Amino acid sequence: MSLKRHVGGYTSVGLVQWLLEYSVMVALSAWLLPVAWANIIGRVLGASLGFWLNGRFTFKGDGRALSRIALLRFVLMFIGLTVLNTSLVAWVHAHTGLRTTWAVKPLIDALTGTLGFLLSRHWVYQEKRRL
Repeated sequence: MSLKRHVGGYTSVGLVQWLLEYSVMVALSAWLLPVAWANIIGRVLGASLGFWLNGRFTFKGDGRALSRIALLRFVLMFIGLTVLNTSLVAWVHAHTGLRTTWAVKPLIDALTGTLGFLLSRHWVYQEKRRL
């Protein structure tokens, strides 16, 4: 599969996933929870949707598949990227405030999303390893 197809699919899925994640984070942090917890809950909901959509459509074929191995790899990737993402969001919040955090979060998400794409394409959904 081509890089262009993967980037296009990942971007499309990522936009849907991000809209869910961001809206949940903003709503929960505005009314109910500390920013870090709201961010984690939003990421879990968005990632659940993203894992399935990317495995089913974006990275399907060429030895790539939804599998238990892919799920395990995804969970490991998700934990690492969520720690990075949430740490950055919490740092911004501690130094600027809630509204600035909401404004900066899309940039943080773009950074971790780019890392997520590279890891997804080359590790998470990759079933056949070349030696």
